[in-house]
Amino acid sequence: MIKVSIVSLVLVVLVSAVAQAAVVNNLKDLNKCFTGDWSFEKVKTGNTETITWIDPVDTAARCAIEGIKLASKNKKLALEVGNVIGTNFNWNDALGAYVIAVGANKKLCANENVIYSINSALGLKEGKAVEAAKKLGFVTCWPAVKPGLLKEFEGSSTSGYYYDNACPLLSKLKALDAEQTKKCQPQKE
Repeated sequence: MIKVSIVSLVLVVLVSAVAQAAVVNNLKDLNKCFTGDWSFEKVKTGNTETITWIDPVDTAARCAIEGIKLASKNKKLALEVGNVIGTNFNWNDALGAYVIAVGANKKLCANENVIYSINSALGLKEGKAVEAAKKLGFVTCWPAVKPGLLKEFEGSSTSGYYYDNACPLLSKLKALDAEQTKKCQPQKE
């Protein structure tokens, strides 16, 4: 007789439910992945029914990863994939799809969601999204995104990460006037 612990069974259920939630072959699947009710998984064994809670954030992150894989396979869908990820999860994770989209069509640099995603990621402390935003915003898509980045710069708090990430690059590109440059100076307490 094989003994299976409840913890093992719950882990198997959790992993299989998350995997089921993230089968993405097209935009319809991606939307379903984000909008499906994956928060609970029921498993019936004999007369016993086990209900396991699945953290929706984990499922949404998995959906975003699957969306990026879809965008990699079909670059024509990359912009739409980014929009689905941004709308249903967060705009920082949408950036990966937008990098693919812009790589296939530079005209997409001026897309408002691409610019929004860049600005969103620049507001993070650190990580791959910040580095991707810096490259996409200040190298690949500059000057198409310049107005959108400067608008966000004007509206951001001087104590946020946005300034930490954007100031050195905006200064290097000589995109700031004298008043804006003052905002980049360290704040005195």
